[in-house]
Amino acid sequence: MNAKVASLTREARVRRHESITTGKVLVWGGIGILLYVAHAAFIPITLALLFALMLSGPVEALRTKRVPRSVRPH
Repeated sequence: MNAKVASLTREARVRRHESITTGKVLVWGGIGILLYVAHAAFIPITLALLFALMLSGPVEALRTKRVPRSVRPH
């Protein structure tokens, strides 16, 4: 009886592992499809965030030096 219960729990663990792996494949596949379809929108958004990050330092330096807002970028 003990061997039967042990094999049953082993089968349950294998099934659970397979379902987790299947779920991961589906999630990553969905993310890949989303990125492929929406790449035209993600590239400009990513570039805008990159430029904002790059320009935040110089803008803060101009603000601390009290440069008028009409001269410095927003």
